[in-house]
This record gives sequence, C-alpha cells and structure tokens, in this order.
Amino acid sequence: MAKIIKSEVESQPLDSSYGLGRNISIGIFLGFFYWVLTIVIARYVIKPIFCSSESGVLTCLDSISIAGNIATILVMVIGIVMMVKMRMPRPLIIAVAAGAALWGLSSWTIGLSAVEIIFWNIVTYTLAYLLFSWISQYKKITPVIIITFIVILMVRITANL
Repeated sequence: MAKIIKSEVESQPLDSSYGLGRNISIGIFLGFFYWVLTIVIARYVIKPIFCSSESGVLTCLDSISIAGNIATILVMVIGIVMMVKMRMPRPLIIAVAAGAALWGLSSWTIGLSAVEIIFWNIVTYTLAYLLFSWISQYKKITPVIIITFIVILMVRITANL
C-alpha cells in the first residue's frame, strides 16, 4: 500500500513571466552601483596600495580599468542575489552573461565626464540585463546557453573594434 506524506512546507515557484520593469530597475541599480564600486575601489584600494611605490606604476596608471573589472565581479554577485530574491529564472546565466559582455566597461568610458559615465553605465547594464533575461526565457537550457554565448561573442568582438 502507498504511504501518503503530507508536507507543511509549500514550495514557491519561480516567476517565469517577463517583468520588464523589474529588469529595468535591476539594470539601473546595478549600472549606478557599478560606477560607485569602481570609484571606491580605485580610490581607496588600488591607489593606496599600488601608487605609493615605484614598483606599482603600471597598475597605478590602469587603476580605473582594474577597479572596473573587480567591480564587475562584485556587481555580478549582487545581481545574482537580487534576481534570486525576486525569484527570477536563471539568474546565474543572466548575471554572468551581462558581466562577460560588459567586461572592461570602465575602460570604454575613460575620458567622459562623471555624468556621461553614470549614464552609459546605467544604459549598458539595463540593456544587458534586459537582453539576457529575455534570452533566458526559453524553456530549454541548451539553446539559451548557445545563444547567450553567441551574443557575448558578438558584443566582445564589437567592443574590441
């Protein structure tokens, strides 16, 4: 005879609907936070450590790019946590794909004013999160990974032109 087990805990399903506003808000927040982290890491971590000695001159000259790459990793982790809290499907794919596509964003914006940098950070992060969350809506994982990889490859090639 079959044994019936009654569970008191109900599972909470992932929200599979495409929330445009939710993705835009995540992109805006992460784009601005990326800028803040880049500035803080460059000013309070990299410059005090590497710019005080002669051996770290090359690192000191490239401190914004290095700080931006570190900030990209931190923003990816924060993005994953935010999307998990919002019960979005495939947050790891979205965050890693956006981070890979936007790797080196701080070097792309060198020479712009602070307002322009903030604007472009917000725009690029918002577009990246919208694009990769839209791609990850497909039910099968293999096509999602293949298309994501192709899009990242195209973005990286275009960025390096």
